[in-house]
Amino acid sequence: MVHLPETLDRPGATLRYQDTGGLGDAVVFTHGAGVDHTMFDAQFAAARDAGFRAVSWDLRGHGASDLHYGVRFRGE
Repeated sequence: MVHLPETLDRPGATLRYQDTGGLGDAVVFTHGAGVDHTMFDAQFAAARDAGFRAVSWDLRGHGASDLHYGVRFRGE
């Protein structure tokens, strides 16, 4: 499982992510509703090992990211 050590504080949520950094082209792994970053563990490792800058994160209220109390997760 890929650990998400970094945080990004946004209004209504704290997002967790991992970024390998580097000079390679970036590949960003974004999961859908109801799952988390772990669905891309194998692809994240393969992209990193192939020299890409790999970024994996959890959406608000999913996995390691939180949704602050009283904030609703909805699309408009």
